[in-house]
Amino acid sequence: GYDNRADVRDTQFVVTGLSDSANLIAYYDKEGLQARIAYNWRDSFLAGIGHSAGTTEPSYTEEYGQWDFSASYDVSEFLTVFVEGINITDETTRAHGRTKMQVLNAAQTGARYNFGARIKY
Repeated sequence: GYDNRADVRDTQFVVTGLSDSANLIAYYDKEGLQARIAYNWRDSFLAGIGHSAGTTEPSYTEEYGQWDFSASYDVSEFLTVFVEGINITDETTRAHGRTKMQVLNAAQTGARYNFGARIKY
């Protein structure tokens, strides 16, 4: 791992992007109704080094999890209606440097919802 106590000019060999992750999905499909809810989580990880020119400063992506859902119903052989929600709990992503107080990036994209119909002809 990256040694945060090392001098910023020291070269360190590190592998970036490694972390634990977990996914939980529940799915229902019966008589034309399909529904899915999912939780996706990823632990914090070292995203890279060198975010400051000429240094080996680290960049960490913080732990993140989000809930998504989708549902559809086959109204007929030719018509399906659907709805989906992405990041429905409006989670925020953050990246920091050596300490969590050195915020490099924070983004709140908001929840996104789609609904519509599919027609076969």
